[in-house]
Amino acid sequence: MEWKMNHPIVYPTVDCAIFQDKSLDVIYLARKPNQTKWRFVGGFVDPQDYSYADAAHREAFEETGVICTILDYVTSQKVDDPRYRDKDDKIITTLFAMIPNSPDMVPTPKDDISDIKAFKFTDVKYDMLVDEHQSLFSILRAWRTIKLREM
Repeated sequence: MEWKMNHPIVYPTVDCAIFQDKSLDVIYLARKPNQTKWRFVGGFVDPQDYSYADAAHREAFEETGVICTILDYVTSQKVDDPRYRDKDDKIITTLFAMIPNSPDMVPTPKDDISDIKAFKFTDVKYDMLVDEHQSLFSILRAWRTIKLREM
């Protein structure tokens, strides 16, 4: 008798909120080709990644060419990814706040990213972001408020 797995699959991803520096005043957001809205850089966790943090370092470098330091784990949550909206399988992402290891490192678009732009954090509005990253941004905004109070 052959055993068959019939449970939905959860695909782990990472998203990287890359700030210009520890002041948390400027954030880099990216766009994919043929998209008008902005997003965090990130992607699927690979089997060779040691941890979600390792995957975040790899994705940040693959998509921006910048080696980053993780400031903090921000959140994990299900993402309403349009590719999985009508399927039983889903994505759960882990969001990390990061900064470049050196102020000389400026993110440039690589891999599947066509554009990267620096935004003053307080100028970012929800409707500027892809739908699936709006709730992540809401949580990041709350995280940033707490971090700024701690400084």
